[in-house]
Amino acid sequence: MFQTDFSYSFYKKIIDFCNEIGSIIPLKEYDRNTSNEINFIWRHDIDISLNYALTMAKIEAEHGIFSTYMIIPDSPLYQIQDTENRKILCEILEMGHEIALHFDIETAGVKNPADSNDINTAINRDIKKITNVCGTEVNSISFHRPLQKFLYGETYICGCLNAYSSELMEFYISDSQGSWREGNPLTSLSKFDSSVGQILTHPIWWAEKHMTPTQTLKNHLARQTKTMTRNESANYKEILKQTVPGVRQ
Repeated sequence: MFQTDFSYSFYKKIIDFCNEIGSIIPLKEYDRNTSNEINFIWRHDIDISLNYALTMAKIEAEHGIFSTYMIIPDSPLYQIQDTENRKILCEILEMGHEIALHFDIETAGVKNPADSNDINTAINRDIKKITNVCGTEVNSISFHRPLQKFLYGETYICGCLNAYSSELMEFYISDSQGSWREGNPLTSLSKFDSSVGQILTHPIWWAEKHMTPTQTLKNHLARQTKTMTRNESANYKEILKQTVPGVRQ
């Protein structure tokens, strides 16, 4: 487990390291890439706020790389229909990044998770919501707290490339809950011996200076609830706790 450095300077080191080994690509480019060189699929799941995603997208654009930003259409923590969030999504797209679906069974209103038709209907509904807001085709999908059947599953789901498909999970590292479970990502990458690797980050955990996950959430909560009523603040805090249950708040 690695929680030592979540600064933007360290993030840039990860980018530079991967660029030296191969190429960084957004998820949607995987099946289009026919070269024999090494590729790193670069993906971000946006669970909490689009503001942090915009900062990370700018850093990547400055480094000449493009990645995938996966959003929850009906997130209780941010609304993609809001004017400011629409602007953020458009700006991310204009930089050359991909906007894709981060599917959450609960917010999507799936009544029976065991019913594939119910899930597919909800996925298609969420895809349409993103298309309506962003004016772009949705080509990729990831899952918020994925069901077991999606892990190492089919390559395509509802016409979208599945981030958790078996062929994309051969080499996979993630900073979920503000911690790299596999250890220092640079150490993991130094042992990379495949043709395709997938790196997942959550922009909420990264900042100019390193902070612990608990500190990060406390700061975020203070900013977000500054103008809220006591009840609104308590409700937001509870939703945030449910979104990242493994981090003490």
